[in-house]
Amino acid sequence: MALLPDESQLNNIIALCVNKHITSNRTKETYQDIMTILDKKEFESVIASKYKLARVIVKSLIEGNSVEYSIENGLGVDPEFQQHRDFINMSYDREINETEQKQTLKTIELKLLQTKLNISKGIFKKFYEHIHEGKNYETTEEAWEAFEDVAVSLYQSYTKGAGIKSKHESESFIWGDGDPDYYERLRHKMILKYDKTKKTPTGFSFLDDILQGGFERQSLYIFGGNPGAGKSTILLNLIRNAAINTKYVSAMKDRLKLFIFISAENSVLQTSMRLNCLQRGITSEESNKMLIENPQYFAEFESFMTEHNSKVAMDHDVNNPITITRIELFIDSVMEKYKDQNPILGGIYIDYLDRLKPAGEGGKKRHEQLDVITQQLKGLSIKYDAPVISATQLTRESYDIKEAKHMSPKLIAESMSQVRLADFLALMAVNNEDKSTVFFKVGKNRDGESGQYLDFKVDFSRFTFSNCSAPGVLEFDYKDTAKSFNGFDITGSVEF
Repeated sequence: MALLPDESQLNNIIALCVNKHITSNRTKETYQDIMTILDKKEFESVIASKYKLARVIVKSLIEGNSVEYSIENGLGVDPEFQQHRDFINMSYDREINETEQKQTLKTIELKLLQTKLNISKGIFKKFYEHIHEGKNYETTEEAWEAFEDVAVSLYQSYTKGAGIKSKHESESFIWGDGDPDYYERLRHKMILKYDKTKKTPTGFSFLDDILQGGFERQSLYIFGGNPGAGKSTILLNLIRNAAINTKYVSAMKDRLKLFIFISAENSVLQTSMRLNCLQRGITSEESNKMLIENPQYFAEFESFMTEHNSKVAMDHDVNNPITITRIELFIDSVMEKYKDQNPILGGIYIDYLDRLKPAGEGGKKRHEQLDVITQQLKGLSIKYDAPVISATQLTRESYDIKEAKHMSPKLIAESMSQVRLADFLALMAVNNEDKSTVFFKVGKNRDGESGQYLDFKVDFSRFTFSNCSAPGVLEFDYKDTAKSFNGFDITGSVEF
């Protein structure tokens, strides 16, 4: 790992600690700094035991023990440490000049600064602040160049202009002494955020910010809510928003954007009606009237082939539990049907998790079955290289929620595997005092921070989520995406 000293640096640090000839440059504060830069859970495998031994010895020195006691006590802690006895004895006896001591102290100072910066939380947090100030980028390259500038600026602010000053020297330090693996991991994070082909946007700016661009492939997203909180409705909003997102469509070029919607709650006809209401901004009553007046009402959905080049393929069964195997067969058939259009799965949306049946036995108790279902949904995301977005029930305690910030993952009903296996978990509860408000909170987020909460304004007659706000936490403006939706693939058995 880039933030840890390499073996040569570690050898010098150990020698500074245990050498019998050193009478200065060795204080409790120095030992504490060393412990800080060695305080990692993972070490390079080749020298892992040496790192561990160094930590044992330094901890003993911090406690005020002598060098000799700390060496013998440390070597005796673990039989694995005995392989380093000759090295420790040599480090204890050899002469170390003042220049070498100062160079080692400089290494400790720089590694300590790197640890305090903690690039993943420090520089990226600063960069996100930069973005929230209004800066945004169209390409990965543009974002990466800006990120480097922010990283160097942050480093120089920490050093207060002392020591390394040039951009080139700062970059060498920022990237962990030139560690290419660490550099590539950082670049990968940037690509995920700005390469629109890697993410499916949610269409809600605050969610896309939290998810660093949208739903990521091979990931599982679960929206938990009590009855009436709009679980089915928000899934439809997420599909519709992604299907008409101009930047997403442009990034995919000529590929067909395919969205799979599986419902164990509503028929294909009902789902189609709701999507139509959502897109046109009309009520169910107005939609029914249009259906009576226009026999081509649903045929229009299939003929909407516009510049968005998206399709929604729907399947349902409200009478029998839907299995993961059935979902796989449906996806395979849809992909085969549109293979000539080079389809890409924008997402697999399932309404909802609790109504599914696991492939195979899946355990006799319901919570055991839900464990298996959640595991299989995660496997589904990996098999089809697409995000899986589903919903689940919250416990009855969610009815008593008065504010979004009071919700927690403990409200997930029956199976905590949903919490453990999900890459993202959102909690939703309808405001009993104002049915047009739905409380929303991020309970888990592997892409970034969790705990953000807000209030959605919901018009259930038109199936829309909008005008969200979160007093005291985050404030976001919902970006209107009222553009023409380009088509539906009505599959499954339509009930009239």
